[in-house]
Amino acid sequence: MRQMLIFIVMLVGLTCVRAQPTGDVPMPVMAGDTADRVIVYVGPSGRQGAQGTREDPVASFTPAMERLKERTTSRTGSVACTLVLLPGRYRLTEPYIQFSGDHSVTGPAGTRMLQVSFVGEGNVTLDASGITVPAGHGVVTPSGSGIEICNIRIVHSSEFGIRLGTASRRATNVRLVNVEVDSTFSHGILLGDAASPLSDTTALIGCRITNTNLMNVGGST
Repeated sequence: MRQMLIFIVMLVGLTCVRAQPTGDVPMPVMAGDTADRVIVYVGPSGRQGAQGTREDPVASFTPAMERLKERTTSRTGSVACTLVLLPGRYRLTEPYIQFSGDHSVTGPAGTRMLQVSFVGEGNVTLDASGITVPAGHGVVTPSGSGIEICNIRIVHSSEFGIRLGTASRRATNVRLVNVEVDSTFSHGILLGDAASPLSDTTALIGCRITNTNLMNVGGST
């Protein structure tokens, strides 16, 4: 009898591991190839007036967005961009919240939509213990579509770790790869709502969430 119970437990375990989501769920579609993206570099020892190159990285998100806007003035339509985070521990002075004016930008060539990805190089930790994240937002709150957040660790958020989109603007077709969120007051990663259409696909690959305060599915904790 004991051997039979062990076999049943093993069988159930194997069934869970092999289970696949039902329906035709697409993988996220990126806004552009990595090589085609407009890139600005951010570094833990960067400076505020920097050019945003690898050799002269900016120190925080506000000047990083200013550099992206400067480098895309001749573009229109959807523009794939990346903030490359150089290795180190960032003791943040501000969160990254991509409001409407940082996503839909109007310039001499017309309106452009900045689809901003975050890619960490090496060991990157965003430490939010020294700031207060605005209610309902994450340490990283991107908008837009076809973006990725890769190879970063977020710790000590007074709100969310990552929120995909804001209350008025969705973030769709998002790929999160090797993202770790540890110690948040609310959700580690807020993806959206249960009624999201398949076009809102979010893929989490190799992600880890620990020490979060809330986890809601379908409205229940």
